[in-house]
Amino acid sequence: MTTYDYIVYGNNTAALVSAHELSKKNKIAIINPAPNWGAHFAGITINETNFDIGMNFFEFTTFHKKNSDLLSYDSTRRNDSARFFDLVQKYICDQIETVLVDKIEVFANGVFAEDIIMANSLDIFKKLPNDLVSKIKSELEEIIKNGDKSLHASQKKLNEKLFLNSSYFDVSMANHGKTFHDLLIEPFCKKTFNMSSKDCPALLHRIAWTPLYYPETLLNGINGIVDLNPTLFHYPKKGNFSAITESIFHKIKMSSNVTIISQKPESLIKTDSYEFNFEDKKVNTNKLIWCNDLQSLLQVAHIDTSDITMEKASVSVVFCSTEFNNIKRQFSSLYISDNGPLYRITNQEYSAKINNPEKVRLIFEFNLDVLNEFGLETNEKILEYLNHFLLKNNILNNSLEIKNVSFKSLKNAVNMPTSNNLINFERLLNITQTKLSGIELIGPASGFVSTSFNDQIIQGLKIGQKYN
Repeated sequence: MTTYDYIVYGNNTAALVSAHELSKKNKIAIINPAPNWGAHFAGITINETNFDIGMNFFEFTTFHKKNSDLLSYDSTRRNDSARFFDLVQKYICDQIETVLVDKIEVFANGVFAEDIIMANSLDIFKKLPNDLVSKIKSELEEIIKNGDKSLHASQKKLNEKLFLNSSYFDVSMANHGKTFHDLLIEPFCKKTFNMSSKDCPALLHRIAWTPLYYPETLLNGINGIVDLNPTLFHYPKKGNFSAITESIFHKIKMSSNVTIISQKPESLIKTDSYEFNFEDKKVNTNKLIWCNDLQSLLQVAHIDTSDITMEKASVSVVFCSTEFNNIKRQFSSLYISDNGPLYRITNQEYSAKINNPEKVRLIFEFNLDVLNEFGLETNEKILEYLNHFLLKNNILNNSLEIKNVSFKSLKNAVNMPTSNNLINFERLLNITQTKLSGIELIGPASGFVSTSFNDQIIQGLKIGQKYN
């Protein structure tokens, strides 16, 4: 049996950063039976071309007070990593070169505008029809005058329990009004997770990508007063989001302190230490860093959790290469709130600011169940729908050809932001803490609200600071 100072289990960003930090002063093993390094952020290679799996940008903009005390990071608090975004930026920029992303857009009610979903631009009010904007304005004025102040967006940090027990629908209506909600919020919840905003706790609205604005902010935007700085995003200059995970893994692989184990363990036994049994060997440690989900941890420890089911969304992604001259409308990423199943398009070349490329990589994202509801159950039907949308809205000059397109479905890929999932996560956590106490839980195991890329970076850095 081989003993290590630390064993890190997983292949995601949290696992890579933890292993990278711990290997500076310790003898470690990293166990990864998965086929890649970086998990979702490893991207996918199709016909020798590397695509991101959906839109992946670095977010360094924060409205939180900066903090450098990593040990104070709390994975149970939604967006607590925002206090440390400057540390995230430094860590990433020490690894790779990035560029500032521009032209993030939204398509709603038939118009293109600077993005209001993620980038916090209120430009859309200049583009929508006057009667629609007037309706949104009158609803906002009524909310500010007579609305439920307890559900005002400013109370989210002060009363997290209330926002956890209130639906996103109720809180959005109390801050945005019905017209704005129906235009942007509800369609996007449906498109991304095939769920109603009524089924999403308000505190988890960003897991469903969608925003929660102060009514005063929206009204000021309509009146031409900008009191909210846009959120800025960055992207690897190399042109693939996987550049960051590749850089970290390269350093891990080169370290003499690291042993990489690519086998799937047959069991995990907890005594005074943690022992992994493989077909041909055993390894153990006094400190285990678990970076995967809790169910996979309990499964390898042969602890039955068959009565606990997490609600998951299935994702369908279409990858395409097309000629640069075929791109009629340039954008880095486009959020789509109009009718139809497509919710986002990303242009990797434009995101990386690659000038005049021969080919452009486009990524189209759907929820698989929503696709099926629209009757788009074959690749041919999906491509027909895409070409109709792209040509009708002057995004492309010519149709995409199926020979240049690849279709991938990721079933049960993402935990849905529902109250039931929160309850089930807590059940899994209680079982883990009772039967497998002492394990450092990071990444998806650390908390239902702490699965973002930035959270994983901070968790890995926190492990390094705690144990080095």
